[in-house]
Amino acid sequence: MYYMGLDLGTSSVGWALTDEDYHIVRRKGKDIWGVRLFDEARTAVDRRTNRISRRRRAREIARIGMLKEFFCEAIGEVDTGFYQRLEESKYHDMDKRIEGKDAVFHDVGFSDKDYYSKYPTIAHLQKELICSEEKHDVRLVYLAILNLFKHRGHFLNAGLGDVGADILTLYSEFQRIAADEFGISFPIQYQKQNIEKLMDNRTISKKERAEQLAVLWKVIPAKNKQEYEIIKMLCGLSGKMANVFQKDMLAGETGKIQVSFRDAKFEEKFGELSECGYSQMTDLIEAAKRLHDCWLLNEIMKGQPYLCFARVASYEKHKDDLKILKKVLQKHASEEYEYCFRTMENDNYSGYVGSVNCKKQKVRRNRKASPEEFFKYLRKVLKSIPGDEDTQYLLHELDKFYFGYTLFQLSCYNS
Repeated sequence: MYYMGLDLGTSSVGWALTDEDYHIVRRKGKDIWGVRLFDEARTAVDRRTNRISRRRRAREIARIGMLKEFFCEAIGEVDTGFYQRLEESKYHDMDKRIEGKDAVFHDVGFSDKDYYSKYPTIAHLQKELICSEEKHDVRLVYLAILNLFKHRGHFLNAGLGDVGADILTLYSEFQRIAADEFGISFPIQYQKQNIEKLMDNRTISKKERAEQLAVLWKVIPAKNKQEYEIIKMLCGLSGKMANVFQKDMLAGETGKIQVSFRDAKFEEKFGELSECGYSQMTDLIEAAKRLHDCWLLNEIMKGQPYLCFARVASYEKHKDDLKILKKVLQKHASEEYEYCFRTMENDNYSGYVGSVNCKKQKVRRNRKASPEEFFKYLRKVLKSIPGDEDTQYLLHELDKFYFGYTLFQLSCYNS
């Protein structure tokens, strides 16, 4: 009788053969034990990522092709070379089949320069099409819809409510269900000003936001685990269902579920909870999600009825803030002005936007300076110069994380 021991690893296998007294067996003058080494197995994550990218690109091409077909006849009556110019816009001039430097509009009296002057971003065009009752060039309509088809976003938050949802009603319903069904006490009053200021603070993480909301609602995490777990979910974190509901309400493996309202698998997990048969449990989760979604949507829209309106407002605010910043630096710190706008560094404005344009240097690159790095540099500069009204305004906006964040939002939304 023999015993064989195995040590199985991700890149090795070890073995040993012993007798009943655990002495290593010898055969042909050698102990029967050893190890085999091999390369660690690689996961399919890279192949899967590439496959998903190819599939996403193929679907995007299909959507664009369908859109072109819809507009083909109307655009052909106005500009027969429009599609071809768009297709060849990425090529060098000598590689294009259509002559001319314009990539979009090549009309008499309306070129690319005029188009980008009138519509700095695609959001400006979309906003005008929504607001104006005048008839527009069919090519402008195509470009506005093309942006929506190409950058369609994701559907992880498909259940987001209307922009005009009554936050007070949503909170009242959430507070009532928590109190009546589970005896969980949250403030009856919404505390609108304090909560919205907290939810709009972009300088803190979701964890810090949850901690501050707990302080605002007088919830002690160590003592009030049930309340704090719900607060975490409201702030976009994962909440353990075992800490929220009683054990007898959670069947089998359901007690191990962690729910996040921003998780792609939320619907799947919510379905598992629904199978437990306790309607009050799902009612509380649904009420909490509606409140979370409303907070999230308000944070994105900032009171605007459409996303393109919010984008335009952000663009215009950043433009105004930039003018004030240049004015302050030119007046009080000319050397910092040169450094901030006319050199490519990792903490200045040129590094943040990924571009510098002056007589000495004209470079474009990917953005390297993060908002935090740029803001840290800017605060240091502004605090070292006289504190006039403009300087105080900029510092105030930096504290709210508003100055640079507007550009950060628009970085992938420009036309």
